[in-house]
Parts: sequence; C-alpha cells; structure tokens
Amino acid sequence: MRNTILAFTLALFSMTLNTGCAALQQYMGSSEDEGITTQKVVSGLYDALTVGSKRAVGQTSKEGGFLNNPLIRIEMPSQLEPVMNAVRKIGLSNQVDNLVKQMNHAAELASAEAIDILVDTIKGITFQDAWAILNGNDTAATDYFRARTTEQLTARFSPIVDKKMHQLGVYDIYNVINNAYANLPFANAKGFDLEEYVVDQALQGLFKTVAQEEAKIREKVNFRTTPALKEVFGFLEEQRAKGKEAAPTAKSESGKSKGKTTSSGSRLPQGTVQ
Repeated sequence: MRNTILAFTLALFSMTLNTGCAALQQYMGSSEDEGITTQKVVSGLYDALTVGSKRAVGQTSKEGGFLNNPLIRIEMPSQLEPVMNAVRKIGLSNQVDNLVKQMNHAAELASAEAIDILVDTIKGITFQDAWAILNGNDTAATDYFRARTTEQLTARFSPIVDKKMHQLGVYDIYNVINNAYANLPFANAKGFDLEEYVVDQALQGLFKTVAQEEAKIREKVNFRTTPALKEVFGFLEEQRAKGKEAAPTAKSESGKSKGKTTSSGSRLPQGTVQ
C-alpha cells in the first residue's frame, strides 16, 4: 500500500513538473526557432521581384515616368554636350529640348512592354543563392537580378527602343541637330550610338525603380502584398531582432514540400503573385 501511494505521488509530481515547464516554454517562446523552408524563401524572393517589377513598370511606363522623375530622367549624354551647346547658339534649342523629351518618352513606351521579360527572368533564383539574397542589403534581390539579366534584357529591349524612337521621330531630330552642327566652322563631329545610350539609360532607370520597390517591401509591412512576402520578410525581421541571420532549421527543411527541380537540383520558386 505504501509503495502504491509513493508511486502515485511521484507520477503526480512528474505531471505537474512537465505541465509547468510546458507553460513556461510557451510563455517565453520555443527554445528552438521554428525556421522557414528554403522553398518559402525562394517563393518570397520571387514575389518580391515580381511585385517590385510590376510596380516599377507601372511607374516608369506612365506618361512622364522618366521625363518627370529626376532620379531616372534621361539627359543628353556628356559626349554630346559640345554639339548641343553649339546648336543651341544658332537657334535650335527647341530641337534639343524635344530630343530629350522624346528619348524619355521612348524609354517610357519601351518600359510598358518589359514586364513579361522581367518576370520570366526572375524564375532562375536558386536555393543556393536564396539565403544570401534574403540576408543581404535592401537591394540584394535587385542586384542579383540585374547581374544575371542585363545582357538578356538589353538584347530584347533594344529593338523595342529602336522601334519607339523611329515612331517618335527621335532619329530625325537627332539628324537635324547633327547636320546643323556639321556645317558649323571648326565642328568636330563624332559618331554616337543613340539607341545604345537610351537602352542603357532606360534599363538603369527601370532597375533603380525596382530597387526602390524592393527596399519598401523589406522595410514596410504594408508593401508586403502576398502571403509569401509577409511570411518570409516577417521571419527575416524576427531573426534580425534577435541579432541572427535568417537560416533554415533542420526541422523546417525536413518538412518542406517537394517541388519541381531544375537540372542543378534547385527547386523552382512557387510564388503567389498573379
């Protein structure tokens, strides 16, 4: 009888102790971070770039999107300043101003057609790079994106810009200015690829705007408009508040969902942006 009472007492004490520990752990938070899967991180980055790209294209493709934005406005290249200054003195200021206006308008029109190109190039983010991008600076995803897509975007963007500049009469204005300059005494005319310059400036302006949108998503909760954005960047904020870098735990990775793999074994991102 005495042994039975002792066993019962020990069992009751053990249950009370375990319950108390569980309650204390719940109050203080789990001793182990729940973590987040790499798949979710890639999805969050996919959404960040897709949302950022769509917002950026919306801003840059509207009328005055380049021309009225001092951060991305396309000015005359420094190489042509002597030419432009010279022809202004002979009464062609309106033509010079119109050239600047139409170059910016060409960039705006081309930008409107860029969204599909941009979104298609986002899908190559690998698991190997995902965590470095997430833990990077406010424009880390845009920098990664730009480094890997500029060459392809330039090749696909050039004919769009060229077409728009022909439609807007940019080349005609430029030829009038060049011919007027060539007839001036001591003129030293030099060839200049206007299309290449406008393409480069248009892409720089577009990426700069995408970077601004990425920074907003990282910094401000109300700019996280998809579940993946809220979860991934919310997790990043929690980790940084603890003085840690975001990283997957063994628990989170063991439960991640299976996805379609690339040839290198990295799963393709499954973003939520439509």
